[in-house]
Amino acid sequence: MLPMIDQCLSASTKLADLSSVLGSGLGLYLALAIIQTVGSVGVMRLRRRARYLREAIWLNELHTLRASIWNVEAELSRVELSLETLSSRLFVFTFVLILVSLGGIGMAALNPSLILGCGAVYAIIVFYLILPPAIFLLASLIIRVRSRSALSAVLSCENKVLEALSGEG
Repeated sequence: MLPMIDQCLSASTKLADLSSVLGSGLGLYLALAIIQTVGSVGVMRLRRRARYLREAIWLNELHTLRASIWNVEAELSRVELSLETLSSRLFVFTFVLILVSLGGIGMAALNPSLILGCGAVYAIIVFYLILPPAIFLLASLIIRVRSRSALSAVLSCENKVLEALSGEG
């Protein structure tokens, strides 16, 4: 057998010994709710830039660019709807994980002398310390991928407006 497995099988870990892991994991799951804010802030920035582009187009009477800004706004709406769906699903999933985390903390409080096997210790470490950052990274990646098209549309329209404005000067 591997030395790590031998050591794990010979050791006895009480549930109370992992109370700091349980508390930290619960904190990570609660912090995971921030991902909803991260996605909405990024889209709000793009929406603000699109509003400035719209104002520049209308104030400078760049009539040929109106279709471009309408396309940008349509793309932003599509991304917002997509992220809203992701956010609501992530909220429900995170809430369930928080309930499970609270159950683990309750179990540790009610039965702190419970001896855990190796698999249980690894499962607790994975569930409380590895899963929350993994979910955060995955959700951030999904938000980035879904927002890429809107960012590209905003940048393209921005370049067209800047070219049109510099050509007028």
